[in-house]
Amino acid sequence: MKICYVFSNFHLLHITGQPGIVFKLVSQARKREEEVYLISNAPEQEQLYQGGINLFLIRGLGDFKTYFFNIFKIIKYLKTIKPDIIHVHGHLLIIFVWLINRFLNISLVCSTCETLDKKRVNAFYRRLITFCIIHSELTFVTSECIKSQLIKNKVSSDKIIIARVGLDEKFLKDSYSSMPDGDILYYGDSTKERGFDIIFRLAQKLPHLKFKILLRWKGKDCSWELEEMGKLSNVTICYYPYSENLEQIISKSKLVVLPYRWIGVRPPVSLLEPMALGKCVVTSTMEGNEELIKNWFNGLMINFDKLDGMVSGISVLIKDDKRRENIGQQAKRTIQRMYSLDEYDKILNEYNTIYKTKK
Repeated sequence: MKICYVFSNFHLLHITGQPGIVFKLVSQARKREEEVYLISNAPEQEQLYQGGINLFLIRGLGDFKTYFFNIFKIIKYLKTIKPDIIHVHGHLLIIFVWLINRFLNISLVCSTCETLDKKRVNAFYRRLITFCIIHSELTFVTSECIKSQLIKNKVSSDKIIIARVGLDEKFLKDSYSSMPDGDILYYGDSTKERGFDIIFRLAQKLPHLKFKILLRWKGKDCSWELEEMGKLSNVTICYYPYSENLEQIISKSKLVVLPYRWIGVRPPVSLLEPMALGKCVVTSTMEGNEELIKNWFNGLMINFDKLDGMVSGISVLIKDDKRRENIGQQAKRTIQRMYSLDEYDKILNEYNTIYKTKK
């Protein structure tokens, strides 16, 4: 069976969540000896064969303009390879590929790990996305909250399958050191959406604790906090690429604090990773987090607007090694139960069903 995957930003798959999530699925399809093709964007245009995967990369950013200006190249490529299934990921590309597939009539499945929050996605765009999903074969989502949002937007529940994919297998290994060399770890971007200003206030409030901050991107809305954070003696800031593997850094921290206000991917991959490594995570009450975390059992969800309560909860966990470690072990069991290769097989088996039905 020929499967063609379409997603944005192939060149960022080792840094950002969404391309990495899809490429793990691509790799699993290749391991099952399917004939795999991939269309994405990158800084340079090229067509190559790599690791058993046929890559067709168009030059440009991961935006609609890049794909629109390359529409005829993409259609020609799809006509040439004649895939049995097109799997498209991401809201923007779902719309784009659905439109060009009107001329190709190939079996189309969609996937999304992005929320359709009304505050972030305008009504017209939301209707357009869901229209395309409704008129596709099937859609895979990574969380209950995304499935609920699609159902509220008139997508039939029968056409939505939850497949919890995206966690790298290396985070499920047991070979990492657990000897802590720091108290609190935060990683992500220095933005208010990620709660970087909250981490800054925490570091000020808890000067006796050692904070390690890992940053991929600098956010303009927290430039002052980042500058001031660098002046605190209890804080170490590291920028990507880090001197150690992320999994090693996580394993050496007592607590991982991720005070999201908003993030598109639900649940966030950065929440899955420390939980999988058996770390106690303190995070926000952002929708979707409750699917993974049961308070004081396998993690802690806190209203980060109440700083004193947050400081109190973190102080309890830092002082009580046994309780913190027990919570971390429960977190690990939760992720091992929910995230496995069976989730990838769930998707790949659906391809077979669609393929056989079409034949």
